[in-house]
Amino acid sequence: MREPTDDLFSFAEAIGVLVDAPITIEDSDSRVLAFSGRQDETDQPRVATVLNRQVPARYRERMEQLGVFEHLLRTDEPVWIPAEAPDMTLGRSAIAVRAGGEYLGSLWAALAEPLSPKRESALRESAKLAAHYMLRHRADADPQRRHHTNLVAAVLRGTDGADYAMTRLGLGSGPAAVLALGLRRPPSTKGDTDLGRLTDALAIHLDAMYPRSATALVNGVGYAVLAAPSGPDPLDHNQSPAAGILRVSVDFLDRIGPRADAIIGIGRVITPPAPIARSRQDAERALEVLRSGRVPDRVAHFQDVYVDSLLIQLAGAATADGLDPLQAIRSVAEQGAYFVETLEAWLDAFGDVPTASAALHVHPNTFRYRLRRVRQLVDADLDDPEARFRLMVQLRLSRIIDSTPPNHRSQ
Repeated sequence: MREPTDDLFSFAEAIGVLVDAPITIEDSDSRVLAFSGRQDETDQPRVATVLNRQVPARYRERMEQLGVFEHLLRTDEPVWIPAEAPDMTLGRSAIAVRAGGEYLGSLWAALAEPLSPKRESALRESAKLAAHYMLRHRADADPQRRHHTNLVAAVLRGTDGADYAMTRLGLGSGPAAVLALGLRRPPSTKGDTDLGRLTDALAIHLDAMYPRSATALVNGVGYAVLAAPSGPDPLDHNQSPAAGILRVSVDFLDRIGPRADAIIGIGRVITPPAPIARSRQDAERALEVLRSGRVPDRVAHFQDVYVDSLLIQLAGAATADGLDPLQAIRSVAEQGAYFVETLEAWLDAFGDVPTASAALHVHPNTFRYRLRRVRQLVDADLDDPEARFRLMVQLRLSRIIDSTPPNHRSQ
């Protein structure tokens, strides 16, 4: 569900009708504040602009090269930009929006040819009125966003007030699921800003397919709460609601491309009276698995990575308790890393020495010698299936612990 900026969106829609073209209203940093309908009739740069709520850098740079922003800063006259940039199939008419001499931003119409005199006049008048709406939006945006975020946070916590927050957000009281959007690498300050824009883009993406959804950036994670259908997925009756949510998430990341470095964890569909917080925890744990690199995907449903999540939790619990779950492995590693490789290859090959030695590119006799040394070093009977299982778990835990930054190991 879109945040409450209906006045600005309605105004953009009205301008679109007057000039007969899809409109974006952008601030002085080329961030999209609102847009009209018919964006599907435009080109790839405009779609990317609306989806990311920001003009892509290369198109903004092209506009700067053409002197468009210099024109907007200097004059109140519209400027026509031919479709010269890559992937542009429509031109643009842009006009500045000012209040008391302050440059607030601009209006952009996407169209095949320059505006007629009548429609250009309508764009001029719209720019004068736009200042009022943009100033109101600037004054209201932060309080409204905070209120919206607080409601989403209340739903995610699942404590007292969650039902009220669900109602206020228009999510109803039926089945629901949580998505957690993050970056694969820990975000910097700039990363936080990028994640905020990605969260806004996710809100727009979900708006068409899940009108009863609420999205917000909470504690460095972009969350979306979706009111899931109680029956089959509405877009594909052969799919479950969970499969539909997975498909929509994959489609979103495909649209924004791999450069965003974004990942999405999906929680289970919760049916009341079970708390929605359970789905949030699922989504966070799936996000953690994706961030760990244990699975190569960009989207993961919690039920598909449950075992990986358990291993990560086990590694965290062991280190938090001050225990060393890798004692046997470390005793082997002290004699040489190749002994650990030997043990791991042997376990992975189910005890088949020719296969294991080939995997390490060593002679089978060399491998057998190393394996005898491993048997002496580990405090376990390698002929015991339970002992082999424990060693396999320890090897996997060692990978997790060694790849976890020290300041995150007790969290």
